[in-house]
Order: sequence, then structure tokens, then C-alpha cells
Amino acid sequence: MLISCVKNMSCQIFTVIFICLISYCRANVQSMTSQKGEMMYESELIKDLQGPHYQKQARPVFRPTDRVNVSVTITFQSIEDLNERENTFTSTLLLVQTWKDPRLKWNLTKYGGVRTIKLAVSSVWTPDIVPYNTASLKPTSHLYEDTVSVMHDGTVFWVPMMTISVKCPMDMTRFPYDVQTCRIVLGSWSHSTAEMAIHFIKGDKETKVDVLMEETSFPLTEHPQWLLVDDRARAQINYMHYECCSDAFTILTVTCVLKRRPSFYRYLAVGPSALLGLLVPILFLLPSRSHEKATYGLFILLCVTVLIVVLQEAIPFSHGSMPRIGVFYLSTMILTSFSIILSAIIGNLSVRGSRRRPLPAWIQSTFLSGSGLRRLLCIDQYSPVDNLFSTSLRGLEDLENTPPCHRHGDESGPDPAPPTRLEQQFTEMNKYLRYIVGKMAADVSYENVNQDWEEFARVLDRILFVVFFILYAMTAMSLLT
Repeated sequence: MLISCVKNMSCQIFTVIFICLISYCRANVQSMTSQKGEMMYESELIKDLQGPHYQKQARPVFRPTDRVNVSVTITFQSIEDLNERENTFTSTLLLVQTWKDPRLKWNLTKYGGVRTIKLAVSSVWTPDIVPYNTASLKPTSHLYEDTVSVMHDGTVFWVPMMTISVKCPMDMTRFPYDVQTCRIVLGSWSHSTAEMAIHFIKGDKETKVDVLMEETSFPLTEHPQWLLVDDRARAQINYMHYECCSDAFTILTVTCVLKRRPSFYRYLAVGPSALLGLLVPILFLLPSRSHEKATYGLFILLCVTVLIVVLQEAIPFSHGSMPRIGVFYLSTMILTSFSIILSAIIGNLSVRGSRRRPLPAWIQSTFLSGSGLRRLLCIDQYSPVDNLFSTSLRGLEDLENTPPCHRHGDESGPDPAPPTRLEQQFTEMNKYLRYIVGKMAADVSYENVNQDWEEFARVLDRILFVVFFILYAMTAMSLLT
């Protein structure tokens, strides 16, 4: 009896344990099945949306006459380069695009309330908006593996980040203070306006291009040499008709205005050229008989040539416009050449006194007198040697008219007695004295003539200094600012 009770209790305990194990396993299976169902909603949704019926080459419309409305907005992410040699503009931008694809709609309750999914760009239809004026031989590629965001109502969001290189003819006239305007022309490569309509999200035909997304704190990556003028960056939609097609094509033109940062070139090109041009009028401050004038002028020409070579390295000569700083270099060379020629002419004028040619009276009164140009040019008073010595020397010249001795008697009387020895010696002394006086007068006259011509050359140098300084100032103000 006891043995029978023990066996019954063992069976009951075993039965209870078995029932508990079965209940625990069933609960675990149900829990795993529920979790698996929740995780599989998105996978099943993607599988159902991209079934055999979905063709990404077909436009997302019900009827062939319908068109796809694509809303876009553009935001610059960085300015990569503005190449002066190749006339190209490279930038990275975000092209935000949104449209509706009715084939990608689903019921929220059927798929566990999933509202948004991510699909690969290669698996869905996307607008073929490409740059028309691209400068690169390679097609425009995206910087990462693109995906699109799809909402439950069929709205598709696509935000590709693209690096685009386009042709940008540059005007280098105002280098290094130039402002360049580049245009990125975008549009559909195969769809006309009847098949796909492109418009801005705000609905206008022209809008301001964003360079700073304040709501996402996504600032523009600035270029070290070029500054994007954000208030002048515009995007505009136009329509282009081609002879091949009856429908128009939408053209999206993005205008970018870039301003050069001139700090580097201000010290590399503008500063040295301004200082070098200032040396040209200084040449006329050297003495007119100085032999270093020609060497000085040739040295300036050599320095200008070196600056032109440096400018050529900074600005490749592949543009239709001539930089104004290059015109300034040419003007400096012209002024230097004329200064050397005029210095040679003035040097010849300063030595005309050695040819014993006196200075004309009208030049004397116009240039050397106290009320002439000397006073206007702030040159000190001119005191020639003649004013200091010629009076006393001319007094000695009167000895030529003095009789050699005092003769007694009148002219009507008898012939005078022959001169005595003392009178003969006095006559010889008078002769030699007249020779000495004449030689000293000739030397003084020669010195006077030389000094007159040298002073005349000095006044001309001062006049040319003022003229060339004014020409330099006008040239520098008009070409270097």
C-alpha cells in the first residue's frame, strides 16, 4: 500500500513538472514569435514595395500624360577650388529633392505602424538632374552610398551631396580685388517639362541659395582664398526650347558670386609694384651729371621684369582680360624708359657750358630768376660766380685804356722824347697784366656759363620729378586700387 502511494505521488509530481515545462516553452515560443513579427515588418514592407511589379526606369505616375512634380532646394557645403589656369569652379553642395511615388505607399496598420523606411537609390526611380556645364570628363558622383527616405504616403526625400566642377570664365581685370561670378547649370537630361516639373520648395521661380543651415548648425566650409558672397548667391528656374523637341526643358541656374581674399597678393604683388613705381621719379633727384642715372633706371626695369614673371606665376595668361596690375607694370616700364631718355637729354644740356655756349636770356629769366620757376619749385636762390668776381675783374680790365705813362707837352708840340728804360718796363708789365686779367676774365666767364647750364638742368630735373610723381600717383590710384 505504501509503495503504491509513493508511485502515485511520483507520477503526480512528474506530471506537474512536465506541465510547467510545456507552459514555459510555449510562452517563450509566443514571445519570440511576437518579437520576430515586429522586427520583420520593415523587411516585409521593403520586400513588398520592391517586388517584381516595381520598375525603377518607369516614372512614378498612373497615366502617361501625368508629370512628376519634383521640389528642390540647394545648399552649399564647401567651395573646393576656383582654378584660374583652367577657368573651372569646383564646389560641394546638397541638392535636396522631394517627390511622390504612388507605388511606394503602404498601410500603417498592416505593417505595424512603420512610417519611414530607407531604400537604396539604385532600387527606386530618382530625378535625373545633372550639371550641364560640367568641366570634368568624369560623371558627377556622390560622396557616399546614397539612400532615400520614403514616407508611408509615398513621399520620397533624397539629399545627395555632390562635388561638381563647372566651367567658369574669369575676369581678372581687377586682380587681386576681383569678384568672380560662376554659374552651375542643372537640369533633367531626358525628361521635358511635360514629363517632370522642377520647382523650388518655396514655390518661386527664383530663390536665395542657402550657404548656412542655421537649424542644423551645418556651416559652409570656407575656402582660404575665395569668399562666397552669400547674399548674392541665387538660384533661378528657366525654360529652354530645343529644335528636336516640342516641349521645353527646365533649366536650373545657380549663380555664385565669389570674392578673392586679397591679403596674400596685396603683399606679394601690389606692395612691391607700388614701391618700385615710386622709385621712378626719384631718379630725377640725382645730380644731372651723375653717371649712375642710367644704371639706376636699368635696375628698375630689371626689377619690373622680375615682378612680371611673379605675376605670370600667380595669374596664368589664359584669360581674355588683362589685369590692371599688369598694365601698371607696363606703365612703370614706360615711365622708366622715358626717365632714362630725359636724363640723357638733361645730362647733355648740363655740359653745354663746356662748349662755351651761353644760356639764352629768356631761359635765364624763366628758369633761374628769383621770380621764375625756381620759386615755384622751392629751389634755393641762384647766385652765379659772375656776381661775386666779375665786377672786380672788370675793374682791372680798365687798365687796358690807361696810358703807359704821363707824357708832358701837348700834341701840337714837337715829337716826344723816346721812352726811357723805366717806361719800357712799365709797358711790358702793363702787357702781362692785361694778359693775366684777360685769362682770369675768360675763366670766370667759362665758370659762369657752366654753372648756368647746370642750374638750368637742375631746375629741369625738379620739374620732371614733379611731373613723373604726379603721373605715378595717378597711375597707382587708377590701377592698384
